[in-house]
Amino acid sequence: MDDLTTTIESMTGPSTKRLAALSAVMSGVGEEAVRAFRDLSAVSTLPGMAASAAEKIRTTRADTSLPSEHRHRLVNETLTGTNLLLRKMQQGGQQAAQRLEAALVDGLLPRPHADASQRALVRDEVRTRFGGLQGGALTDAVLKSLGADPSHDAEVVGSFGASLFAAAGAAAQHKAIRAQAVERYLARPDGSDRQQAARKALQVFRASNVASIPTAYVQSARVHLAEVQQ
Repeated sequence: MDDLTTTIESMTGPSTKRLAALSAVMSGVGEEAVRAFRDLSAVSTLPGMAASAAEKIRTTRADTSLPSEHRHRLVNETLTGTNLLLRKMQQGGQQAAQRLEAALVDGLLPRPHADASQRALVRDEVRTRFGGLQGGALTDAVLKSLGADPSHDAEVVGSFGASLFAAAGAAAQHKAIRAQAVERYLARPDGSDRQQAARKALQVFRASNVASIPTAYVQSARVHLAEVQQ
């Protein structure tokens, strides 16, 4: 193993392990989470792509059958295109990590009833229970109730709950309510198969510093390009 390969593997090794750990817990988490993980994993191809670009540059420079100016232009085009792709892939990877976390949270939290009439009844119950409260009183009451009735929680953490908080002058608190609901459902051992799968995957996600993965692969890809940049 040469020094360059050793350097690249040392830079990407931890991220490769994190992706593998996430891959192992993606079963049953839902299509959106799987798509986001697939998009995130695409950044692992960047070192190989950059290595191919670097080799293309070496071959172009060595091709004396081409005029010097033409070779110079081709090399610059390859470098510019590769660097642009690295920036786009890094941004896409970071967005994919955010989408993955959001999809896992959605999978963890309880879902509203699929039946419209039943859902309307639950919303009426929520209005009856919390509709007369304002500001901090509403926030405190909802926090105390989180986890007691998943059907109520499903409405409270969604758009219906956001509207309820806005009407009570506590719109800014709804995000905190949703965040607290996530923590409580993470700590529970029960739930549907989807919730249990999302819980396990979200725990791994949080332990994996996923936000650093795209950057690690991009930085290692740039090492290949540094070998041929002049």
